[in-house]
Amino acid sequence: KGVHLDQQKMKSICASISGFLLYLKQEYGVEAVLFSFNETDCGVEVFQTPEEHALFNRAIGTELQAKGLATKMLLGDTGHGTAVANQLVWPSITDPSVHNTIGAIAFHTYHGCNTADLEAWARSARAINVPLMVTEGGTNSAAHRYPLVFLQPWFQLGEIDTYIRICNICQPATIMEWQLTSDYSVLTGKGLYGDNGPLRPTQRFYNLKQLGNTPEGSFWIPARCDRPEISCAAAADIANDTYSVHMVNNGPRREVVLNGFPESVENLYIYITDANRGMKRMNNIRVVDGTARFTIEPQTFTSLFNK
Repeated sequence: KGVHLDQQKMKSICASISGFLLYLKQEYGVEAVLFSFNETDCGVEVFQTPEEHALFNRAIGTELQAKGLATKMLLGDTGHGTAVANQLVWPSITDPSVHNTIGAIAFHTYHGCNTADLEAWARSARAINVPLMVTEGGTNSAAHRYPLVFLQPWFQLGEIDTYIRICNICQPATIMEWQLTSDYSVLTGKGLYGDNGPLRPTQRFYNLKQLGNTPEGSFWIPARCDRPEISCAAAADIANDTYSVHMVNNGPRREVVLNGFPESVENLYIYITDANRGMKRMNNIRVVDGTARFTIEPQTFTSLFNK
């Protein structure tokens, strides 16, 4: 369990951190954009109560500004994506003196992430008007202890389902996969997962690639589906007439009626990732009067792009 910072030594703590960041900038030409202690709700190294989190953000933020650094505080950066963990950020949000030290708000996705949880995080980002980030993405931080679970289709589909729901509800600036190393590899082969065959992508690799294919410059826009087995998210770069829709079907094959496209959209390019296909290009879909009709296959991650 982590330790609480000694409030009597806060000035020295802030000077130590700012000195390191200043050295990084002066000697290596690198200026950190954001700073946080990792998962202070869990106490991985440092444990903070919501009130301590606000006090530290104000103290270190003021110190960094005094040193001429542009580094801002990453609010939250919690180990849990729950509404309970979200309580960590509110004393900072309700204290205007902290606001100019905060650059973004963040959480990790290992626990929670149901609709109520994600709505709580979305509300907090809107309340302080800063970007929301997922700084560790994944559904099980301990999965490296039983790594073959990473190859299970249900696990791989569940992970991308979590990300699509986050995109729809939270409109994140980024989702950072935890992690692209051998412990949590999105590849198999060469000994990974006990497979001595050639190095090759897994379903998780293609899930990330397909979501990452959302065109640069797009923003997440409202989207909804009337079937609980399907999660969806939509992105648009309206200025460049670019639209994307992502859907995870956790249920059986079904017909989909997708509407709301502008008149300029006439065709959709469709890609599918599942247990047997990795971002496979399918036949184009026609859009007529803003509506597309197609069949979505079971247990698939499906993405549609007009460009």
